[in-house]
Amino acid sequence: MRTLLWRFAVFAVSGLMLAVTAACSNEPTEDPGQAKTAVSHVHALVTNPADGSLLAATHEGVFKIENGAAALVGKGRQDTMGLAVIGPDQFYASGHPEPGKGTSPHLGLIKSIDATTTWTAMSMEGQADFHSLAPTKTGVYGYNSVTSTLMHSEDGKEWTDLLKTGLYDIAADPQDPERLLLTTEEGVQTYQRGATPELIPGTAGIALIEWVDDGSIIGLKVDGRVVVSNDEGLSWSPAGNVKGDIAAFGASPDAWQVATSDGIFQSTDEGKTWDKILDVS
Repeated sequence: MRTLLWRFAVFAVSGLMLAVTAACSNEPTEDPGQAKTAVSHVHALVTNPADGSLLAATHEGVFKIENGAAALVGKGRQDTMGLAVIGPDQFYASGHPEPGKGTSPHLGLIKSIDATTTWTAMSMEGQADFHSLAPTKTGVYGYNSVTSTLMHSEDGKEWTDLLKTGLYDIAADPQDPERLLLTTEEGVQTYQRGATPELIPGTAGIALIEWVDDGSIIGLKVDGRVVVSNDEGLSWSPAGNVKGDIAAFGASPDAWQVATSDGIFQSTDEGKTWDKILDVS
């Protein structure tokens, strides 16, 4: 899932997080097709189920990370937030237009059906900046940072407001599209659509969260510690830690990835070891 930069002003982190409050202000100068050994301002990390490739949503577009380098996908340089997988080669995202382009500072919901090479506007342009998106089998949830509102759409076009609240991240139950986990300043909340969120004890400090298809829940704490729950959040076990101020987190049954101010790291052994796969600048 998932993106973070704006959310950690509350936790007073620095480094990579400085992009949180800054709008896009500088035109990119490097060759768009040139592979880079570092990326900046990572908002989300996701794996494309079509080919297993790792994609990083950043302040300057979406990059494919491979063999220690990152190559821009397509030509779009929009500030990409909330990148989330819908299916093989299909993604939702949000964010802000490329500097000097667009008529609104907020993209609303955008969709790609060609592995993020091109994007189509879906809805809420000028009204929503979805910093976290959670697609399900029956629609998509989004946290609109413009209005601090958790929203839901069945078709990506018409939206319903669910909660007016402050959130850092959201994750949908892979088995129950009506159920979410919400990370807040107090900890992780469980939320059944239409009901009142309930705080899960012992989850303070978890800022980013993934609920993967095998049922496991992986949480990333503000201090870089990774924790795992296999009983729907009732208990948590440590699963290693990463260095630097955290920015983004992605997880699948095969691998976990974390972006921090020190780099992008990956674990293929459920957090026991972490390898740096790309530098950040």
